[in-house]
Amino acid sequence: MFGVAVHLAGPAVTVSFAATGVAATCSALCYAEFAARIPEAGSAYAFTYHVIGEFLAWHVAWAMALEMITGLAAVSLGWSNYTRSFLAGSGFRVPWMLEELPFGEYFKLDVMSICFIVLLTTVVSVGITESKWVNHVATAVKVGILLFVILFAFGHADTNNWTDFSPNGSIGVVQASATVMFAFTGFEVVAQCAEETAQPEKAMPVGIVGSVAASTLIYVLVSASVTLMVPWSTVDLKAPLAMSFKEVLPWMVPIVSSAAVIGLFAIGLGNVLASSRLLMGLGRDGLLPHAFSAVNEASQTPVVATVLVGCMAIALTLAFPYRFLTEMVSVGTMFAFTIVCVDLVATRCQDEARPGLLPGLIIIFLGSSFAACFAHQHSWWSALAACIVIAIAIGMYLTIVSKTPLWATDHFVVPGGGTVVACVGIAMNSVMTASLEAALHWNLVWFAIGWVIYFAYGRQNSRAGLPEAIPLVSCL
Repeated sequence: MFGVAVHLAGPAVTVSFAATGVAATCSALCYAEFAARIPEAGSAYAFTYHVIGEFLAWHVAWAMALEMITGLAAVSLGWSNYTRSFLAGSGFRVPWMLEELPFGEYFKLDVMSICFIVLLTTVVSVGITESKWVNHVATAVKVGILLFVILFAFGHADTNNWTDFSPNGSIGVVQASATVMFAFTGFEVVAQCAEETAQPEKAMPVGIVGSVAASTLIYVLVSASVTLMVPWSTVDLKAPLAMSFKEVLPWMVPIVSSAAVIGLFAIGLGNVLASSRLLMGLGRDGLLPHAFSAVNEASQTPVVATVLVGCMAIALTLAFPYRFLTEMVSVGTMFAFTIVCVDLVATRCQDEARPGLLPGLIIIFLGSSFAACFAHQHSWWSALAACIVIAIAIGMYLTIVSKTPLWATDHFVVPGGGTVVACVGIAMNSVMTASLEAALHWNLVWFAIGWVIYFAYGRQNSRAGLPEAIPLVSCL
């Protein structure tokens, strides 16, 4: 992800990380308020289900499922690349069977990434307590080495490497911002575990907002230090942090690679944990077969959902390259972030009896999407995506104005009322989403599959009870 972003934005990737951090912070504040009030497995799906209704909640859940499973596939490929870099840097010859192997005309086989996914699903299936401690250790190692990278990279900084600060202009910066949203998905994992958290009304806001703030600071410092140390064009796409030290401090290569191997393990573990809990929530609500919500008595984990996540991730590693997978993750992430911001404005409409807020929100949302489409000269696919958003937004508005407040505001509340924060998050996420056209195409295909599943199975079997729970107009 970092290497792709650098090649899109050059040294201006530091600006991309900062801008993405702002969008992620706005979204995280909205997440924090809902996680404190609705401590259920499902995160953005659960929030949208309670605030707006089942139909849009299904869209959010379906986008999140793609985001997390695709994220697992991307992380597994990144892990295998860094592992090979670590072995090579340590003087070991990597066997040919551990390299990426062609698998037919259109597919490739990465044995190491497949083994990595199998290992992760096994750890998560063992139990939440065991996987939690593994995650803590891996995260601590990852953060420690990143601070190590920042220190040594700044020590070899050359300002001449920033002479051409933004080689691809504003479009490159926006596309890099959208790509690195992949790096800010960690707080979604925190929100997914709200149901298993003691005192979520206090712990969730601190965990969610704190993780985004810390991540933004570290990512900006890492990107600045690395692009000052080496020319941006020489940054390796597959193992960018480790290989950036190859010419400057070669002894750092195996150290950084080993840290990346451990750190990516923590990220992959979070993806498996969050995605399996999401499928468990969908099974519990009847939108997917109830087998997905079955919890193993011994490990207290949804084993069927966890195994399915692993199988789907393996299939994605066979079919798609790393760069495309990162873009797919970012599009799904930004869609979920945007809808949670919409949820917050919708909640304010209910709490304050001001439904007029929502039309203004919709104008900001659609205006940002169309402006991005024209600015980046995108095809009719982007316009089609915006038209789908219009239909959903109209149904959402007509649903919201008929609802009454769902809860009292006695927990964490987004500072300043939250409306401005939510609108900023919506606008920034919309613009960045529209900049990733190729991934947007595949997400539309994914949504089409989701509509088939919903209307063929979910709508008839959901716990909501039709037709009372979902006004017909919200499905138009």
